[in-house]
Amino acid sequence: MKALSINCLLLFFFNISFGQSVGGAEQALLNIEIKRLEAIVSRNHEFLTNLYDDEFHGVIASGQSLNKAKIIEFLETSNPHILQSIEDLKAKVYDAVAVTTGKLVSKSKSGSIIGQSRFTHIYLRKNDQWKIIESQGTVIIQE
Repeated sequence: MKALSINCLLLFFFNISFGQSVGGAEQALLNIEIKRLEAIVSRNHEFLTNLYDDEFHGVIASGQSLNKAKIIEFLETSNPHILQSIEDLKAKVYDAVAVTTGKLVSKSKSGSIIGQSRFTHIYLRKNDQWKIIESQGTVIIQE
């Protein structure tokens, strides 16, 4: 959990220190993505249930297609012994629709990378709240 928090802080300061102009809505989405990862690690069912739209559809990195119930079930069964962090996190807002992209890095407790994937999340602003409506994950093959 400490590694996750440190990675999140580093990501925040990296964005500021290199002068990347991130608008208020984009920053809010970056924060949501960080909270999403924290919710996965802590198995915060309420946060995840509220974040995903009832009509959600997604494809995880293995290629499996999931609806809202199945994605939450999948996320809540993540291995607590694997440390996860997000790199290259970006957000772009188009009125009531937004897209976030990033790279999820999974490491063993010893720090060895055991898996990486890229993700795209599509959000829709409903009732003044961002909801994930679609997602796609793709495994990064090590060369």
